[in-house]
Amino acid sequence: MNRQSRAIRWLIASALLLATVLWSVLPTLAAPQTALDIKFSGVITAVPAAAGEPWEIAGQILAVNAATRVRLTCGPAAAGTWADVTAQRQADDSLLALHIAVRPPEVRVKGPVVFKPEGGIGAWGIAGQTLWVTAETTISQRGGPVDVGYWVEVYAVEEPAGTLTVSRLRGIELQEDVEVFGALQAFSETSWRLSSIPVAVTPETLIAGEPQVGLLAHAAALLQADGTLLGLVVKALWQEPNSGRPQVQFTGTVQSLPTGGLNGHWQVDGRDVEVTASTTIGQAKGLVEVGAQVYVTGWQTAEAPPPAASPVCRPRSARWPSRSRCCPAHPGAKPTSTSRGRSRPGPAMGTWARGRLPANRSK
Repeated sequence: MNRQSRAIRWLIASALLLATVLWSVLPTLAAPQTALDIKFSGVITAVPAAAGEPWEIAGQILAVNAATRVRLTCGPAAAGTWADVTAQRQADDSLLALHIAVRPPEVRVKGPVVFKPEGGIGAWGIAGQTLWVTAETTISQRGGPVDVGYWVEVYAVEEPAGTLTVSRLRGIELQEDVEVFGALQAFSETSWRLSSIPVAVTPETLIAGEPQVGLLAHAAALLQADGTLLGLVVKALWQEPNSGRPQVQFTGTVQSLPTGGLNGHWQVDGRDVEVTASTTIGQAKGLVEVGAQVYVTGWQTAEAPPPAASPVCRPRSARWPSRSRCCPAHPGAKPTSTSRGRSRPGPAMGTWARGRLPANRSK
């Protein structure tokens, strides 16, 4: 009897414990999934006249509530200033702002100085663009000379007439590509305009994000002989989960490479990787070859049947979100830098433009 009593008590206790666990778990399973955050940066087109009223940024109407945080970094918010936004899409497809960080509307350009006026005040030619330096412009040569033939980084304000007035200018090391950061004012199949700076777009240009007038955007571009900019990578700053092309990131072994160069079809661990003229391949610590270990990030094209992925390599760094990396493991190889499939001796550049695949680089 005692054994039977103990067995019955144990069964009853076990049943009660199981019921308690199910009671605590079932509400969690039945609860709706938490909405994922949308992040974007854009031009403020309208600020609320009173607390609790919506904002308009990059053409998006943003509702606010008591939990919405607004951070001002450049004085009061006003139409024309820029903002970084974190929001959630609601059931009715509207957007609820979680965080709005207002920032100054500073256009940034990195490129070579083509010409400058005597005395430094006046029109400068930088990266094929005309920018105006005034007596109030701060100029620093700590990072390098600020002179014709050298590279500089410019922070400028776009005037109503479309001219760019430089607030800060500093010398930097030689870069592989011109970089432009500004507000997307117009776009088409052949060009994007970022804060009055035109960037040509071709079928070879890697386009990340869905362009929309009013969003902020990055461009890595090639300065052509006629002074125009040819876009290699252009990215609109809008990130929304489950939208656009699925991102792909993986590490694997190179199984095959195209003949006659690096542009074309690669096989990496059984996956199809398409490298284009806009892809940059960094080989600072090893050469890309069959058998090398590489790290790739990119996106999967619609025509690629799962599970095979067809990522096109893209940049990922502090300035270039989702910039790609590939890391060839070849310790005895002579360090090289590779640009658009053409290798040359020398150190790799400090930034990974156009989806560079750097070798064995630690984070």
